[in-house]
Amino acid sequence: MINKTFRFSTESLLPDISLILIEMGYSIPLADHYLSDLINDTLQQVRKHTRVQAGFIMLPKDSIKTQSNILFENRLLFEPGSIIMSQLQNVTSLAVFLATLGSDFDLWIKFVQQIDMLQAFVIDTIGSLMVEKAVDLLEEQISMQAMIRAEKCTNRFSPGYCQWLVDEQHQLFHLLPADFDWVKLQPSCLMTPLKSISGIIGLGKNVIKIPYHCAFCDNKSCYRRLKNRKGQ
Repeated sequence: MINKTFRFSTESLLPDISLILIEMGYSIPLADHYLSDLINDTLQQVRKHTRVQAGFIMLPKDSIKTQSNILFENRLLFEPGSIIMSQLQNVTSLAVFLATLGSDFDLWIKFVQQIDMLQAFVIDTIGSLMVEKAVDLLEEQISMQAMIRAEKCTNRFSPGYCQWLVDEQHQLFHLLPADFDWVKLQPSCLMTPLKSISGIIGLGKNVIKIPYHCAFCDNKSCYRRLKNRKGQ
C-alpha cells in the first residue's frame, strides 16, 4: 500500500482577494476599501496560524470492486449512493486522502470571533479556500502516482456530499494509517481541526473521469456546486 504525506507551504494555498470576496458573497466591484484592506491584513497573518498537513494512501491494485456499493477485498466498505457509484465504474483501487490547516487555525477563528465578527468571517472563508486548495494539490499528487501505476482517476468525493452519508467517515478513517493522526474524528463524525477534508478518489486502468452530477444533487451548500456556479 502506498502512503504519502506532504507539508504544503502556506503561500501555495493562499487565495486571491477576488476569490475570497466571491466566496463571502460580495460583488468585486462593490467591495469597499475597508473590506479589501481587512482581507489584505488578514492574509498577512495567516502563516503564523497555519500548519498544513496532508497525505493519502493508495489501496492495493485490484483490491476494490464496485457494484451497487464499494467492496474492499470482497467485504462491504462504503455505501456512497447512486450519484457517486455512477462515477466509480471500472474502479479497482482507491486513494484515501486527508488534509488539514491545523488546530491553531481553529483557535485563531475563535479568538477573533470575540473581537471582530467580520474578520472572523474573513478568516473562516480563507481557511475553507485554503484547505480545498490543499486537496487540489493532493489530487495532483494522486494523479501522478496513478500514472506510475498505469491507472486513471475519478473525481474526488467526501462523506456528507453527493448523498454519501457522513457516518461513513468512520470506515474511511479506519483505512488511514496511525501516522495520519493530525486529524481526529469525533463520534458525531465531526473532524477536528475543523478546517480539514477527507475523501476518496477512484483508481483504475479503465476509469473514465466524468463531470460532477450537481444537477442531480440537492445539497445547496456543496463546495463543488458553488464552484460550478462561480465558473471555477
